[in-house]
Amino acid sequence: MSVCGAGEARRPSGYFFLTPVWGLSYTKLYIDTVIPSQLADGNLPVFRGQPGNRYIIYTRREDAELIRSSAVFEQINACVPVTFEFITDKISVVHDMMTDCFRRGIKAAEQADAAVLFLTPDIVLSDGSFATLKRLSVAGHDVIYIPAIRTMKTAVAARLEQSFKHGDTIRIRPAQLMQVALDNLHPLGDSSWWEEGEGSLIPANIYWRVGDEGLVGRCFHLHPILVHSQRKNATFFGTVDDDFVSVACPDSSKDYVVTDSDELLAVELSDPGRFFDMRAAKGSVSDAARWAEQFANARHRSLFKATIRMHTGTSDPAKWAAAQERASAVAEQIEARLNLPMWQLLSNADLLMRRCIQHGKTSRLRFANCGATADAGLPAWKNVVLAFIDRFAGLRTVTMKLIRQVLGRVEEWSGRSYQGRLYRDLAQVLPQSPDLVLVSNSPGRFYLAPLLTRLSSSFANGRYASVLRRTQVSFLERGEPIADGMKDAVILELDAHRTKEVAAYLRESQRILSPQGRLLVYLHTLAFATTPGPRSSIGAPDIIALLVPDLDVVVTSRQGGFGSFLQLKLGSWLRGVINRRLAVRWLLFVLGLPLLPLIAIVGGIVIAATTLLDVLDQSDRSCISSLILAEKADRNK
Repeated sequence: MSVCGAGEARRPSGYFFLTPVWGLSYTKLYIDTVIPSQLADGNLPVFRGQPGNRYIIYTRREDAELIRSSAVFEQINACVPVTFEFITDKISVVHDMMTDCFRRGIKAAEQADAAVLFLTPDIVLSDGSFATLKRLSVAGHDVIYIPAIRTMKTAVAARLEQSFKHGDTIRIRPAQLMQVALDNLHPLGDSSWWEEGEGSLIPANIYWRVGDEGLVGRCFHLHPILVHSQRKNATFFGTVDDDFVSVACPDSSKDYVVTDSDELLAVELSDPGRFFDMRAAKGSVSDAARWAEQFANARHRSLFKATIRMHTGTSDPAKWAAAQERASAVAEQIEARLNLPMWQLLSNADLLMRRCIQHGKTSRLRFANCGATADAGLPAWKNVVLAFIDRFAGLRTVTMKLIRQVLGRVEEWSGRSYQGRLYRDLAQVLPQSPDLVLVSNSPGRFYLAPLLTRLSSSFANGRYASVLRRTQVSFLERGEPIADGMKDAVILELDAHRTKEVAAYLRESQRILSPQGRLLVYLHTLAFATTPGPRSSIGAPDIIALLVPDLDVVVTSRQGGFGSFLQLKLGSWLRGVINRRLAVRWLLFVLGLPLLPLIAIVGGIVIAATTLLDVLDQSDRSCISSLILAEKADRNK
C-alpha cells in the first residue's frame, strides 16, 4: 500500500475518463446531451493536448458505430483520445455490468498511475466541473465526492437543448443547472425530502428545501467521481459508490466533498418510471438509522457529516442558516443512534442483525485485501475462503428469491377473484380511445397497466407520468407537459392512503381533458403503506364530491369482498414482518426450503378461503377499490 505523507501531494500521471453506455435510448442521450455538456469550455477542453489522458467508452459494437458517426465524436477525441472497449457478455443486471466496465478501467488506470473519472451516460455536469476536478486533484485530493440530484430525463434534455445548447456544446452554469433540476425533479428526488411528501424516504440522500432557491443536504451515498488509487489492485465486491473507495483509498484525509453547487454541479437524468421503495418513513430518525446500519459503511458515515448546499442563489442567508440547523439536528440524532454500542442493540433483533451484516461486509473486505500484493494478488487459501463465502451468499440469495416467488404466487392466486372482478368492471367502463393516459399519485407502480394491456392494443405503458412539485401537479407525455384539453381519456390511479394533493391530481386531469373527454378514477387501498401509526384515507364519496360540479359522474363500481380485504391485510402484515425484521429473513433462509411444502399447503388454504369469502360477500362494505367514471359537465343542460 502506498499512501502519501502529510503535506505531500500525489499527482496522477493522467486521467482516464470511463463511460459505460449501451442501448439506443441511452446512447442517443449520451450523444445529444451528455457529451455536449462535457464539451463546454471548462470541462473536457481543459485536458486538451495533455499526455497520459484517455477517454474509454465501454459499449456494444452497434452502439459504438452510432457514437463514431455523431458530430460530437471528433470533438471529444480532439480533447482526449477516445478508445472503445466492447461489451460482449449478456447484460442481465445493469449495475453489475457497469461495475465490470469500471473494474477494467480501474485496472488500466492503475497500471499507468492515472486517476479515474467515473462517468455515466445519464449525468450532466455544469460548465467548469472538469476544471474544478483537475484543480482539486492537482492539489492532492485522491477522492472527490459529488452529490447528483435526480431529474426527469426527457424534460431536462429538452430544456438544455432549447436554452443552453450552442452548436454542439451545452454551456450551463451551476446556478442555471440547479434551476432546471428544481423545475424537473424526479420522483426519486422527491423521496429524499425529509419534511415533505407522503411517500417513503430514501435515506441515502436527505434534503431540506430552502424556499425556491435550493436545498440543504446530508448524504450517506455520494458519487466518487474522481479516484486516484492509493492501493493498487484492491479487491472490492460492490459498486464503485459502495466499497471500492474504502480499500483503494484507505487514507480518508485525502478525500474532498463538494459541498457547494457553485463549485461543481451534476444532475442525473432518469426515466419517470424508474422508482424503488426503501420502506422508510418520512421524518423518522429511527427508520433512517435502521437503513444506515446496513447500507452505510464507515466511509459513508463520514460523508454524512458534510452539509451540502445546492442552490440557484443564496439571497436570504437566514433561511439557509435555519435549514442547516434543522439538518444538523436531525443528522445528530441519526448519528447518535448509529453510535450506540452493540450491547444496547441486544433488545432489537432487527438493528442487531443489520449491524452484524455491515460488520460482516467490512470484515470480508478487510480479509480480502489483507496480505495481497500488487503483483501476486491474494494467497490461494484466501481465494478458497472467499469463494466459499460467495457460494454461501449465492445460496442465500437463491433461497430467498424462491421463497419470495412462492409467497408472491400465493398472494397472486388468492387475489384472482378480485382481479377477475376488476377486469370485468374495467372492461365495462373503459373509455374508448386510441390514446389512454395512465397516471398515478403513487410513483413506481401501476396496478391497471397489465389489465389495460389486455383490454387495449394501443395502450402504451410508461408514455405518461405525473410529477408533484410541492402542491403543483403536472402530467407529462414523454417528459413534456401536456397542453390544455388535448386528451379524450385519462385514467387516474389514486392510492387512498396518499390523501394530500388529491384535488390537485383531479384538477390536472380535468385540465388536459378535451370537452368530450372522460376521466376514470381507480381508487385503491392496495399499496403497502410504510408510515407507522394511524393513517388517513380517502373514499369514493370524497372523490365524487371533488369532481362535482365540473364533471358529471356516470358510473361507480366497487371491487373486492371480505376475502380480498383479509388477503390484503395478511399480505401487508407478512411484507412488513419480512421487510422490517431481518431476523425473520434469516429464519426463512435457514428453514425456508424444508418449509416450502407447508407454505404451499397454507397458501392453498388461503386461496380457497379468500375466494370463497369474496363469493359470499355481496355487501361491498369490504371493498378495496372503486372505479369512478366521469365526463365533462354539459352546462347547457
